[in-house]
Amino acid sequence: MEITSFGNTRQSGILHKCDSLIVRDALASDFIMPCNLTRCPGCRTQAELLCPQCIYSHYINIHKLKERYKKRLHEKSNLCDSIRKEIFSQMNIQADIRRLQKSIAEKRVLLAKKRDRISRINGHINVVSLNLPKAAQNVETLDKKIKMHLLRISSATEENLKQKEEALSLETKLFAERLTLVGGLTKLFPLEEIEKMSGSFAEELRIQNQLEEASSSDIRKWDARRITNPSKRQSTKFFKIRNCEISDNCEYNLLGNELGTGSLILTNRSAHAFAAFIYLCHFVNILATIFDIILPYKITLHELCAYDKWTKELFETDVFKVNANVLQLCCSLGISSNETEFKRPFANILKLLSVLQRRPCQKMPVTFFLEKHSETIRNALLEIRWEERRQELDLVSLEDDWVKID
Repeated sequence: MEITSFGNTRQSGILHKCDSLIVRDALASDFIMPCNLTRCPGCRTQAELLCPQCIYSHYINIHKLKERYKKRLHEKSNLCDSIRKEIFSQMNIQADIRRLQKSIAEKRVLLAKKRDRISRINGHINVVSLNLPKAAQNVETLDKKIKMHLLRISSATEENLKQKEEALSLETKLFAERLTLVGGLTKLFPLEEIEKMSGSFAEELRIQNQLEEASSSDIRKWDARRITNPSKRQSTKFFKIRNCEISDNCEYNLLGNELGTGSLILTNRSAHAFAAFIYLCHFVNILATIFDIILPYKITLHELCAYDKWTKELFETDVFKVNANVLQLCCSLGISSNETEFKRPFANILKLLSVLQRRPCQKMPVTFFLEKHSETIRNALLEIRWEERRQELDLVSLEDDWVKID
């Protein structure tokens, strides 16, 4: 039987020394390799010439060769797996080593920075340690200065409190004196509110009163005449200042028309209204002087009394100025904006006087026009046509064509 499983290029009867290692377990235990070796004619390696029958009978057990070959293949695959696992393990170990080396390098850099910072801090500590005695001396000096300043501040605070008390006392006395002056002013310009009947009913009431005085016995007849036309009854509020009456709403239509036509002789009602208006203007100016308040518009008694070229627009402008001055005066003396009306200066002044009489002596609050007042003044300004009186020079003396003006 010829065996050809050892290679197609090898000749029969030739067993290579390398192949003998594969079938080493199958060799006879008592077999001794001959020493006379020769070259294989195919691979030119050392080999010995054996016949196939001797190889089969002495070296190879054909029944167990496949099992051993499978076993060797299995061991080889296991060995390859173990080698592969070992290689992967070595690769992981190498990766861990590289990662650890990188981390160590970063830690070393961080450690170097920390050491550098520690060295700088130590240097700063050394500098501070050198400057510490001087700093302690400076702190002690500052402590002494602080104590001195605290003493000065406390003494200045006490002095300030005393001055505030004195100022408050002076302000209280000043306010009391101002109220005394206001009381004297109200005696010179007595202002009161009255209620009268106006219209045709007032005339009828006057006639009925005369009839009642003439014939007081005929009461039934007087009662029959008493109410002739109830629809004509009209109760109107008036204000009286130095016995000059003016309506509550301060409507100067009749007076404005008479002044606008240049009339020198006014009716009784217009004359009362004009006099009351002038008294009010002078009263407001004196109040502003007493309480040291700056009014938005300047209008003097001389301008109202001595001017003879009146127009309706000029009179309406003066009325607007007086109303604005009254509103500013009330605001500066602490009257709420909800308690005043722009077109009722007499009512505003009466309210101001009543507040000053019942309010204790205290510091006067400083206020200005509120937004509500500004809107009211703006609307009232749109209702009139502004006109200023023409300025006339007071010629005191004439010297060499030069005019001296006071």
